[in-house]
Amino acid sequence: MENKKLKIGIDIDEVIVDFMENILLFHNEKYNTNLTKEDFNSYNFWEIWGGTKEEAIEKFDNFYNSYFFEKISPIPEAKEAINFLSDSHELFIITARPIRIKEKTQDFFRKHFLDTNLNIIFTGDFFKEQGKSKSDICGDLGVDYFIEDNKSYAFECANKGVKVFLIDKPWNQNCEHENIVRVKNWKEIMEKI
Repeated sequence: MENKKLKIGIDIDEVIVDFMENILLFHNEKYNTNLTKEDFNSYNFWEIWGGTKEEAIEKFDNFYNSYFFEKISPIPEAKEAINFLSDSHELFIITARPIRIKEKTQDFFRKHFLDTNLNIIFTGDFFKEQGKSKSDICGDLGVDYFIEDNKSYAFECANKGVKVFLIDKPWNQNCEHENIVRVKNWKEIMEKI
């Protein structure tokens, strides 16, 4: 590991928590579907679920108010890595989660990362495309590395010179850039930092 203090940006969903597992449990139960992660070759959920973008936003709002959202927990390797990295580096949680679930998100971090110094930054709203981009936030903060699963955000950050660790997912295939390193898990991230 490098000796200098790094600034590391970290996405939440599918990076710190297994968001997809929980939203699929919710969707399969509520809408009588049988979807798996492998069905998602896009992060535009409405393209997979069917329906409009507005209907997808409504489904997400229903999910955010369900017990499925409340039972999300950290990926064990992510929690361990974040706790370790926070001792020597400056960490920024940078999320496109909607502002309307800001309090629930902050409660999650208070519960699971009580002794970890984390700066949580909300970009705005993923579905409504409001707010500041993750790449602009990374640039403003001087982020050295960004850990992400969404290929659009990965490309944006990589194009602005930020080194990105892209966690391999079905929806982020065909994503190549000199500043993007595809990784399978947190263990690989820790080996490369």
